[in-house]
Amino acid sequence: MRHALISLLSLLMASTAMRGQTRALVNIGVAKEGDNLTSLRIGTGSFQTCALLQPDMLTAYAGCKVVGARFAVGSNELTGLRVWLSEDPSSDVVPDLCTASATSLTEGWNYIEFPQGYTLTGQEAELYLGYDFTTSSEDQPSLLLTSTKSTYGFLLVEDGRWYDYSSYGTLAVQLVVEASLPDYDASLSNLFTDARYYKADGTLRLVADLASTGAKALPGVDIKLSFDGQDELGGTIKIEEEVSGSMQLPLELQLSQFNLPTGKHTLTLKALSASDGSTLSDLTAGDDSVSTTLYIYKEAKERKASLMEVFASTDSYYDSRFTAPLEEFLADRDDVIPVFIYGSFSGDDITTLSAQGTDDLAATAGVASAPSFGFNRTAAPQADYFLYEHTDEPRPEDFAELLDYLNASTPAFADISIDAQYVPETRLLKLNVKGDRSADFRTFFSYGALTVYLTEDGVEGHNHVLRKIVTPTFGSMITNWNAQGSFSKDFRIVLDEAWEPRNMHAVAFITKLTASSTKHENMEVTAAASLPLFDILPDGIISPIEEKEADSPTFDLSGRNVRWQEARPGIYVQAGRKLIKK
Repeated sequence: MRHALISLLSLLMASTAMRGQTRALVNIGVAKEGDNLTSLRIGTGSFQTCALLQPDMLTAYAGCKVVGARFAVGSNELTGLRVWLSEDPSSDVVPDLCTASATSLTEGWNYIEFPQGYTLTGQEAELYLGYDFTTSSEDQPSLLLTSTKSTYGFLLVEDGRWYDYSSYGTLAVQLVVEASLPDYDASLSNLFTDARYYKADGTLRLVADLASTGAKALPGVDIKLSFDGQDELGGTIKIEEEVSGSMQLPLELQLSQFNLPTGKHTLTLKALSASDGSTLSDLTAGDDSVSTTLYIYKEAKERKASLMEVFASTDSYYDSRFTAPLEEFLADRDDVIPVFIYGSFSGDDITTLSAQGTDDLAATAGVASAPSFGFNRTAAPQADYFLYEHTDEPRPEDFAELLDYLNASTPAFADISIDAQYVPETRLLKLNVKGDRSADFRTFFSYGALTVYLTEDGVEGHNHVLRKIVTPTFGSMITNWNAQGSFSKDFRIVLDEAWEPRNMHAVAFITKLTASSTKHENMEVTAAASLPLFDILPDGIISPIEEKEADSPTFDLSGRNVRWQEARPGIYVQAGRKLIKK
C-alpha cells in the first residue's frame, strides 16, 4: 500500500557534489525541498504552467550557469512535456532561454538537463520556469503543488491568457544551476515526528536528515531548536561528530521543559554554525532550517472504535483482491466500523449502491482510484492527506499496522454512543446519539460536527454499503453541549422499502465542522460508534445449531460476512433470522 497523493514521498537531495569539489549543482525556486506535494487535476487537453522566479532569488547566482530543472508531475502518462525557462512566456517573439523535452516521466520529482545552458547575469528582472504538457483524461493527475505559498508561484494558461492560481499552492519546479561550492554548508530536511498529538508532559521523538553540502566536511554542527519562532522556547543541539555526507538525527525531547500551552505549535530546527565556530554559507540558506507542526493536549479519552471508510467500485479489478484480506482483518477486530462508499465517482452502474452525497464525499477526500480507504480520516504525522490507495493485494496485518499507528499518534477527545427504536409498521427508525467530550476538545474541534450514516449488508453481494447520510454530508454542528460537556441529538428516518432493517447498522461519528476540505486536519474523526439494527428488532432466535451449511449469506452482529463452519461460538444472522452457534 502507498499513500494516494505522495505527500509522504521522501524527496532526494539534489546536490551532486563530491567531497573536495569546488563546484556543485544547486536548486533554486519557489518550491522548497522536503515540502509536501499535492496533486491537481485540471481536465483534458494541452496546457502551459509556470512559476515566477523573482530577482532576489537569482542575484546571488550571478555568473552561474543554468544547466537543468527539476519538476514534479502527478502522472507518468502525461505527454508532450517540454520544460522551459523564459523572460516572457506570454510573448510569441521572445525566445526561451533554455528548453528541453522529456522522453520519460516519473510520478513525483523529475530532473531534465538543458542542452543549451544559460549564464545568469544578476540583472534579470524576473524569469519564468515552467512546462507544457497534454492530459488524456479528466481524472488524470497532472500538476503537483507544494504547500508553500508564493507570489505567482502557480501560473496557468486558460483560454490563451495567463492566470495566477497561487492560492492553490506553488508549482513544484526548481531551477538547477552550477554554482561555487562554499567551504562549509549544511542542509536540514525530512523532519518527522512520531505522532501528531502529544501530552504536555510527554515525550516527543523526531528524526531529521542533516547533510554537509560544502567543499569541506563539517567538524560538527550547532542546531537551534525553537517553538513558534520563539528562541526562548527551545535550546541548542550540538552534533559533535564529523558530518562528511548525510546522517539522520534521532532526537528525544521531554516536553515538560518547554511548558507549551494546548493547541497547535510549529517546531523548527535551524543549522547555526559548524561546531568549531566556522560560518555556514548563506548562499543556500533556504535549506538551513526545517519545520513541522504538532499539537499539545492535557486530557484525552480512550478510543473505543475507529471509522474505516472505503471508496469502492464494483467495476474495480482490485475490489475482490482488496475485500478478502480486509474481511479477514475485520474478523479479528471488534473496534473497526467499516463503511463502503459507492457512487458515480468510480464509474459504478449499480445505482442502488449509491447514497446521496457520496460523490461530494469522494471529491472532498480526493479519490483517485477505487478501492481507496482511510481510518478516522486521519493521516500519518506530517502528511496532508488521509486517503490511502490500494495498488497491490494487502495483507490483513497491513490494515492492522496502519490503524494501530494512526491511533497511537492521534488520541480521541470525545465518546459517542447510539440508542435506537424501530417501528416495523411504518418503517420509522428513531435514533438517539449521545456524546461527551474531554477538557481539550474545544481547543481542537470547537463545537464539533456530528455525522450519521446508515449502512446495509448483503446488498447485491456487498457488505457495509452506505445507504444514507442522515445528516448533511460533512456533518452538522453540535450546538447543545451542556455544562458537563455532553450532548444528545435525536433523528427520525423512514427506511426505504428496498432496505432490510435486519442487515443494517447505524453509524455516528464526531469530526471538526467543515463544509468540505481535503485537509485531514479539518476532517479528523475523534469518536465513532455503530449499532446493529438487529439488536433492536424482535428476537427471532431459533434453536441453537452446532453445525449447519449456510444456504444464504451469514453475518455476525457487526455485519461481517462469515462462513458458518469457521464461525466462532456466538449469535449470527441468516436470511433475517438469528442463529446461535454453541
